[in-house]
Amino acid sequence: MIGKILGGRYEVFEAISASAVFESYAARDRYKGTDVCIRIVNMPFASETAFIESLKEVVDESASLDHPNVAKVFGTGDHEGRLFIVCELIRGSNLVERIRRVAPFSPPVACELAIGICEGLQHAADREIVHGDLCSDHVLATLEGRVAVLDFGLWKCYSKSTTAGGVVLSRMAPYLAPEIINDSLPTTRSDVYAVGVILFELLTGQLPFMGQTPGAILAKHTTLPPRSPKSVNAAVPTVLDEITLKCLSKDPAARYGSFSELISDLRATRDAVRFGKQLTWPLSPSPAVAAASSEPKKETTLPWESSGKVPEKKEPAAVAAEPAPFVKPVKAPKARRVRAVREPGDDDVPAWFRWIVISLGAMAVVFVLGWMVLNATKRKEIQLPNLVGMTVAEARQRANSTGFILSVVEEMYSEEHPKPDTIIEMQPDARTPIREGGTVRVVKSLGSKKTQVPDLRSETVAEAKNRLQAAGLTVGEVREIASDTIDEGLVAATRPARGERVDRNTTVDILVSGEDVNDLPPRQRPNTWTVRFQVKDSEEPVMVKVVMTDGTRKRRTVFEEAREGGDYVELFDIEGVGQEATFRIYFDDRLDRTMRRDGNDT
Repeated sequence: MIGKILGGRYEVFEAISASAVFESYAARDRYKGTDVCIRIVNMPFASETAFIESLKEVVDESASLDHPNVAKVFGTGDHEGRLFIVCELIRGSNLVERIRRVAPFSPPVACELAIGICEGLQHAADREIVHGDLCSDHVLATLEGRVAVLDFGLWKCYSKSTTAGGVVLSRMAPYLAPEIINDSLPTTRSDVYAVGVILFELLTGQLPFMGQTPGAILAKHTTLPPRSPKSVNAAVPTVLDEITLKCLSKDPAARYGSFSELISDLRATRDAVRFGKQLTWPLSPSPAVAAASSEPKKETTLPWESSGKVPEKKEPAAVAAEPAPFVKPVKAPKARRVRAVREPGDDDVPAWFRWIVISLGAMAVVFVLGWMVLNATKRKEIQLPNLVGMTVAEARQRANSTGFILSVVEEMYSEEHPKPDTIIEMQPDARTPIREGGTVRVVKSLGSKKTQVPDLRSETVAEAKNRLQAAGLTVGEVREIASDTIDEGLVAATRPARGERVDRNTTVDILVSGEDVNDLPPRQRPNTWTVRFQVKDSEEPVMVKVVMTDGTRKRRTVFEEAREGGDYVELFDIEGVGQEATFRIYFDDRLDRTMRRDGNDT
């Protein structure tokens, strides 16, 4: 995609990120000479007409939003049959990455970030636009402290797609308000609930509700009370703890009714923490207290108002003669002597004033001379190249040739940049002008958190151990199994099986070809199985998990994926040992059925 011109106008020069729905790129608008962000719709969504038409309507609606805390949307275009959205290019990372790296944030910083999010949401609410899918993934944060909310109204498009529900549910589940889970449409108060989840993340680095599957998380939203942020992070002030819990109330009416109210409480808390002031909850007085505080201290009912009689009007002179009871008499000012005015002369300028004038003049001369010397010796300005995606070695070569210093300040795992030693973030950003010899700070990738179990068949045990360690995996048990296809003494299989994606440091057992398979009892012979079943009927995507028990008597998960209700699932060539295996089928973490199957080789 790099180097292509989209819509005859936008020249793509950098890949930014990728998600389930969009691929994002930085591009140059050749008409206006500005940089923009291009978000191309992924397949299969790009081929779903109903989804695309709904997305166009959402973009048209979002284009009316114009606020610093909202990612500006300009319009749509088409490239080789795929819709793309043109929007503001914001150099930053999504908030979920920032939370993962930095959280817990200090209370003032957490308040500041939440205020920025709420200001963007309030701007949309003023135009009767509800976000509906607010989460940390949909908030961009820059190193300068700006936050920008994106993807307003995208939730409307999901119902138009046959695949979107299962794809996005795992991301949406931690942020959905209970009433949304119970089939209500998104509102401002459901967005307030999502802000509460994000505020909880900022303060603790965790989610208020966690579970192994989206279904488990959704169930907790509707049944369990949220955890207190203060119970996770004792440094959270009590008032901020109460603000978060109010946002996370199960009853929408108990939450903040508007983002303006929430912003007011967050600002008061932020300022109090910064300046060491004490606050008590609730911050806003109750309606009765507010009404009482607004009444004047003096009697408000005048005598004639209760009797219905209006007093006779007095003449102005009589009114003036009797002083009002509220007014404090003002004393007449004392008379002052007025000095005679004389013409100024040299003797009228004090010596201290002359000394100040001379000193300031000397300082000005020194400043001008210093400025001239500085500009004469100042290093030339260079424009930074884009280092994201380069290896550290490549970036150092570019730094040496361009004239800046490269400093690796952090290392982290990255699914977007799974190749180790790849630069995933830089500061200042690409194309930023800096002075020659300046320092550019970069973050490099440690690779993906997951790795693939290599195919070790027909290798020696020593070779297999070396390859497992090189892949970031831990060598487990080495034992013999019967195999009629692999020579004795060589690796016949692994557990987990070849090709499976597992977390780094996962223990992998090496299975070496030993006795002839025909000499083994049937329960120890290698085998494969095929399983077919239908997912239960459901309007929402269902998290499906299949757990297998074979001749080893050990349970292992062989399938876990979100599927639409009523879908058929077919699993082929599931490797194991024995003539028979038991398969337990779970829907949303609940056991639905148990199936016993003979092996394919039985």
